[in-house]
Amino acid sequence: MALLAAPCVGTPGYLIDIFPEMHYSPVYRPQEPPRLSPPADSVPVGGKEVSYNLEEARPLKNPLPQSQETVARGVQVFLLNCSVCHGPTGRGNGPMADRFAKAGATPPLDFTSQRAMGRTDGELFYFITNGTGFMPRFGPLLSPEDRWAAVQYIRTAQR
Repeated sequence: MALLAAPCVGTPGYLIDIFPEMHYSPVYRPQEPPRLSPPADSVPVGGKEVSYNLEEARPLKNPLPQSQETVARGVQVFLLNCSVCHGPTGRGNGPMADRFAKAGATPPLDFTSQRAMGRTDGELFYFITNGTGFMPRFGPLLSPEDRWAAVQYIRTAQR
């Protein structure tokens, strides 16, 4: 009886999966045949992004041109994804910064600090892509161009 009254809080969302194939099946639209899953380790049509470790990322140069359009895109990406922790100007004073302090965690990085200014573009790209500490990975969420544009904005904000 207790199991029936328990809330559905198990992982990944249900305490007991009686019919798991119903919850985690591929989605099909009406009047559409089933889609085939891609083979394991297949490469998307646009190519597969190269993954780097920090040492390999360090010498990378930003491939995007230094332009108003690139910086404007970087501002947009930064404000949507980064400013909640790092603040709108990158000073580490976003709305979540207080929560970091209360949790005893390392606060979000101030991009005008010597620590941030001493990083190469490749290192900043690596940390945006792979995350660090409480910072999530943005590699699966943002295109490489958007991540490089964010690096471009960070460099602009440091000036």
